[in-house]
Amino acid sequence: MLPFLRPALERVDWVKEHRRIFFMPAWLDAFVNAHSSAAALATVDEFLATAELSVDVRQKLLQSRDCLQRAVRIRAAIGAATK
Repeated sequence: MLPFLRPALERVDWVKEHRRIFFMPAWLDAFVNAHSSAAALATVDEFLATAELSVDVRQKLLQSRDCLQRAVRIRAAIGAATK
């Protein structure tokens, strides 16, 4: 699913413009929070650093990113604890 993350993020403004307002946050959460890897977090961070997004979309993506970052930290802590 990681190969689809960047293309999905690139479509976020289109989704906002062409779908109901309540669909976009759920769509972002589904794509971003379906991941829990550092690679996915890096993909989201790179996208945020380069993309020109509307303020509301950027804020929602940052919220989803926070959940992803939390998942990455938890996985790293569990991995460190099992070694």
